[in-house]
Amino acid sequence: MKEYIKKILKDYPTLFKVAKFIRWLPKNAMQYLAIKLARIFHFKDVISADLILSIGNHCHAAYYMQEYNLRKFASPIDWMKYYSLDSLLELFRNDFNSFFINHYEDFEKAQDNGKCRWLVDKNNGMIARHHFLKEYPLEKQFENFYKKQMQRFSKIKNYLRSAKSIAFISCREDSIEDMKKFLLGFYKLYNIKLTIINFRNDKNNEYKQTITINEDLSIIEYCFDNTYPLKKNQTLQDVGEISWIGNYKKWGGV
Repeated sequence: MKEYIKKILKDYPTLFKVAKFIRWLPKNAMQYLAIKLARIFHFKDVISADLILSIGNHCHAAYYMQEYNLRKFASPIDWMKYYSLDSLLELFRNDFNSFFINHYEDFEKAQDNGKCRWLVDKNNGMIARHHFLKEYPLEKQFENFYKKQMQRFSKIKNYLRSAKSIAFISCREDSIEDMKKFLLGFYKLYNIKLTIINFRNDKNNEYKQTITINEDLSIIEYCFDNTYPLKKNQTLQDVGEISWIGNYKKWGGV
């Protein structure tokens, strides 16, 4: 195979120059190029929405929204973990009035959480693991945190009143039925067009499916191995912490 590639490059000098240029691209540019190529050969859907919100269940959705300039403003739930769609719907029903009002700090989990505390919402199990530093008192941090998140929700609510369509980005293992239930419940609140774009992790299957509930509600799901793509002889240890972002080629290819 290597000899064949060498022959092709020799016969096409312009292609050789391009290949040589690509080889010396910085790491972030190589990642950008890999994503662009994935978009050409992978999924090509175009979805329009007035508002795009991440709905967990981990940080992947918020991260990739930010990476591709889809995260136009912050949401209270962007970097939260381990909450159900039912509990999220309930937060929207009560205007986030119950958001972390009853909470506790998990000191055991915080031991493996670097510089940050591990705060759990007693009402729904939602976890804030990036918002509170261990070096400062929790009380003052929480006061600022709560005020900021309520301001963020107020901004979202204003957008919801004028929006005609919303796209929810998620990386969840919830059943399709649970997603349908969430959409139907949210539709009762705001009566606008809703789409969930879900990225499901599966090491053995890769597919895309679209579930249409009615003309206003739909689910688009992309299933693939969401493991960080390693180069030959590379390990996750070599990659380091950035491996948490998962399969950036597949995410970027959508």
